[in-house]
Amino acid sequence: MAFKAIGNSFKNLLTASRVYKIPDYQRDFSWDRSNYMVFLQDIISQLIAEQNDDDDNISVSFKSQPYYMGNMIFLGSDTDEEVDVVDGQQRITVTTILLAVIRDLFIEISTKVSVAKDYSDTIQSDYLVKKVDGSNVRKLKTTSSYPYFTKTIQDANSSYADSPKTLEEDYLKECYDDLKKNLSQKSILKNFSKYFDENKNSDEKYVNENYVNFLKAIRDQLLASEVVEIFVNDKGQAYKIFESINSKGKPLSQVDLIKNDVFSNLVSTTSLTNDGPEGWQKVLDVVSEYQGSINDFFVNYWKATYPEDSVSGATLYKKYLNRFGDINDRSEYLALLDNLLESVKIYYFVTKPNRADFSRQEKKPQYIGLDAINKLGITQIKSLLLTLYTKKETMKLNNDKLNDVINKIANYQLALFGTDSHIRSNLFTSPYKITSIAIKKAKNQSDVFSALYELIDIFKKNINEQVFIDSFTKLTFLKSSARKGLNSFPASYALHQISSSMNSEHNLNDDSITIEHIIDEKNQNEHVARIGNLSILEKNIHDEINRNGIDTYSDKKAYYSNSFSIMIDNLVKEYSDFNLGNIDSRGKKLAKYYYDNCLG
Repeated sequence: MAFKAIGNSFKNLLTASRVYKIPDYQRDFSWDRSNYMVFLQDIISQLIAEQNDDDDNISVSFKSQPYYMGNMIFLGSDTDEEVDVVDGQQRITVTTILLAVIRDLFIEISTKVSVAKDYSDTIQSDYLVKKVDGSNVRKLKTTSSYPYFTKTIQDANSSYADSPKTLEEDYLKECYDDLKKNLSQKSILKNFSKYFDENKNSDEKYVNENYVNFLKAIRDQLLASEVVEIFVNDKGQAYKIFESINSKGKPLSQVDLIKNDVFSNLVSTTSLTNDGPEGWQKVLDVVSEYQGSINDFFVNYWKATYPEDSVSGATLYKKYLNRFGDINDRSEYLALLDNLLESVKIYYFVTKPNRADFSRQEKKPQYIGLDAINKLGITQIKSLLLTLYTKKETMKLNNDKLNDVINKIANYQLALFGTDSHIRSNLFTSPYKITSIAIKKAKNQSDVFSALYELIDIFKKNINEQVFIDSFTKLTFLKSSARKGLNSFPASYALHQISSSMNSEHNLNDDSITIEHIIDEKNQNEHVARIGNLSILEKNIHDEINRNGIDTYSDKKAYYSNSFSIMIDNLVKEYSDFNLGNIDSRGKKLAKYYYDNCLG
């Protein structure tokens, strides 16, 4: 493998005549606070401070120390005017941001310490932007965050006022703002007091001059940091090095590696079309809209699209290479990007359902079931749902049957994982895979539903009735907890499912009902929150009870008699009096009903 390695300082890297370009196939800037603050602390920790007590020079001087910043890999020759950054993007970007922050802080204090203006100009003209034949040439060139990065960070005194429009630009702004806050004079005096004589901190001249010295010392330490520049002319070799070397940077994710390979295969010998970057960005935009994770989506996409691969987060790139490693046809990679965009929309349609997308009454059961799976935090079944609803795009599926299947799947997810039954989720890894394969191969909707009902039978076989009943009775709901976002959802969902089954002939509108504590939840006994003390009741009746200050069961019964809720009707018929001792026995009856009717 032919390459040239050069030991160098970051100062020489930035003062060299070449421009460093972040190619489109690179991942976006993604360092968060845990990354760039460690970077800043590493730089500052190298400084050695010395107090100068000369009356004419009440200042602190600093010495820098050798600091190794790692390898940086560039596609091109060390004599080229422009090279692609293959590895080191995060470091060279955050270094640029840090220099811009110090530049701007110098500008702000230059009215008090005049030399700060000279320091600011040096940063701008030597390390960020150079004049070449009268034109400004920025040392770091990027397209994914252009013009935001250029205008708000690289350019000094810019009037550009646009807000971040992408997740990458959010990261860039957050990094700049955070570094600037941590290097403000107030923050420096507070957090790095060891570098200053506290007896002189009331002396404004001393504080200002030594603050400037401190900023200059950080700049100089940063520029003195050592790197190994690796220049590779062969594109294929550069990509192999990119996969194997990631020293001192944020570790590449499996998706980063896939993105790199996809984009590298869209590169011609002379250019890279925008099809790849734009297609990828559209996928990221959907993920960002739903505040999701590209890594989570990609794993579930692969499981749904290629269930036979048995992929995991750790093997995603390997499975990708098995399928795409030998493909040289650009159209295959463009088709992959198109498929990713279609799939990411379906994925969030089913895993983060929006009620407005299921506004028609006949689709409401699907929304309730999908929403329940989401709120229960069930992750393993997401890929199966993606497989199912992807199939639905090309094959008409009976809506009533689909409602029934989604409802049963959600009900079983509650029974399996919404209680403390301690059933291991990995028991269903193979059944989910088998079902996904069957759905993909299905030639008609009968095949699809047959595969799904077989999966539901597997769910049922893994539930012990007595264990389920015992754990179901421990489900709890308190309105105070629900309002704080604490997880009272399993009990709420179970009650609504039981009520819906009981009231099948006179369905109660979800918007008109609420959860009633039979024994008032003000009672401090812990059993009051349990499901055996809960019932579905119309809101108007519930509100009337509260307005009139009714808190005993004997007084509530008069109001309960006006309810259409079968659950309430059964309660009144079975219990002439209701006390703490009845809670668990009633809870077991509700559990038995759920087992027989909601899991049937």
